[in-house]
Amino acid sequence: MDLFLRRDSQALQTPITSFIAWIYILVRTPYRVGDRIRIGEASGDVLVVGYLDTTLWEFGGEYLSTDHPSGRIMKFPNSKVLSSAV
Repeated sequence: MDLFLRRDSQALQTPITSFIAWIYILVRTPYRVGDRIRIGEASGDVLVVGYLDTTLWEFGGEYLSTDHPSGRIMKFPNSKVLSSAV
């Protein structure tokens, strides 16, 4: 029983943290849809802020030397907002 509870708590850690970060994004508004942001290695325009993740349309990127859209759609968990600078 103890092993089952420990495994479940680890499985729920990321979604719960991402949900808490979504509330933080709504209240503190570090970014909104349409903003161009850089978080970690990802940079681009915010397309969607969901309750578990944020979707970016990548600009620049490792294959482009300019600030043009690469066409890649990137998702990252909202919990990254709590641990990285935006």
